[in-house]
Amino acid sequence: MPRSRRPPSQNWKTFLRNHAAGIASIDLFVVPTAFFKLLYGLVILGHGRRRLIASASPLIPPPNGSPVVFGEAHLRRILRKYAAYYNEVRTHLALEKNAPVRRSVQRIGQVTALPLLGGLHHQYVRI
Repeated sequence: MPRSRRPPSQNWKTFLRNHAAGIASIDLFVVPTAFFKLLYGLVILGHGRRRLIASASPLIPPPNGSPVVFGEAHLRRILRKYAAYYNEVRTHLALEKNAPVRRSVQRIGQVTALPLLGGLHHQYVRI
């Protein structure tokens, strides 16, 4: 059988590495409020720096201590706080344990935990 003279095509991993900056994932969620109203949320995650562009609470049993959503305005406040945590604090292995929004390394001081989102997450800083 004659061999093809075309170069082999790139594999999926190479494609994702080359085009990650232009790829985003999306998901749609339904968020029940404390008063049994349904709110809809959209999550958009940019793959380049793993940046959370828009977010919503997932429709799964909430962990202990998670905030109860009372309405749309309350959900928007919670989502803004979570997006700030995700983009500025939460580390990602794909970003070499950095956050999507780059931050400086603190080398001096005692490490302490700052509770975020009602204590569901923590930010560890040096003071």
